[in-house]
Amino acid sequence: MEPASTAQILAILTEQMAALAKMVQNLQTSQETLLHRERSRAEATALPPSPSGSVIQQAELLTPETKAKAPERFSGNRTRYRTFITACELMFSLCPRTYGSDSVKVRSAISLRSGAPQDWAFQLLREGSPLLSSWNSFVQAMNPIYDDPLRSSTALSTIRHLRQGRRPVEDYISEFRAVAADTGLNDVGLRDHFRYGLSDQLKDELARIGVPTTLDAMILQSLTLDQRFRERRQERMTAAPSLPARRSETPSTISAKPSNSTPSLPEPMEIGLARGPLSSAERSRRRTQNLCLYCGQPGHLLRSCPIR
Repeated sequence: MEPASTAQILAILTEQMAALAKMVQNLQTSQETLLHRERSRAEATALPPSPSGSVIQQAELLTPETKAKAPERFSGNRTRYRTFITACELMFSLCPRTYGSDSVKVRSAISLRSGAPQDWAFQLLREGSPLLSSWNSFVQAMNPIYDDPLRSSTALSTIRHLRQGRRPVEDYISEFRAVAADTGLNDVGLRDHFRYGLSDQLKDELARIGVPTTLDAMILQSLTLDQRFRERRQERMTAAPSLPARRSETPSTISAKPSNSTPSLPEPMEIGLARGPLSSAERSRRRTQNLCLYCGQPGHLLRSCPIR
């Protein structure tokens, strides 16, 4: 048989196993419905109560299982291996009736693989490996292949370079917690690394009020302080004073400004240094001859003098 044909057959078998698991779920649902009807009929006819053990078992069967989302497919990325295994175990624990045997657990995990990890698992199916009947043995066989052999060193390097920066401290805590357990550090060491990666503002405040003695206490204190700092920043933004209104110019200010207009010329009797006052005889002569009292020219009067 060609390798390609074998892979196709195995893929078909995997799909069939998934379909069978779905059928099992449907059967369980039908069983729960029947048990519920039987219980209602028994209560209506006032039958004596069942033994305590049977009642507990029936109650467990009547309780619907939690809908668990399947983990993302594992394609061989070492950094995602432990997350994949943990997600599978969470799914198994949420649906204990669906994944009631190790054989179902192993085959369900195989159906959630792709690429090289799936090829490796398909080989176990072809060989009828005993690993297929034990979830713990199956995981132990995968660990040397897909788990990070330098996980502790990698985690320690990651935690040494981890910084909060300008992020909320919650994001920093999540990243720190994700790798802290793999470092092998004790509580004091983890506390010191956590404090070192905090923002300068939080470190300064912790230095002022006192550094907590445990990692959990420091995380709780950092959450409280960071929340207060963010609240104060928000308050300052919403309570910013408005710009003051421009003061109106006073008459003295206006009069003090230089004027670009041509200064008005003095009246005929106030010519002073410019032309000098007219004598009585000259003023009489200009009036008699209809001359301008300002420039002495004919054709216009004082109020329309073009020179004035």
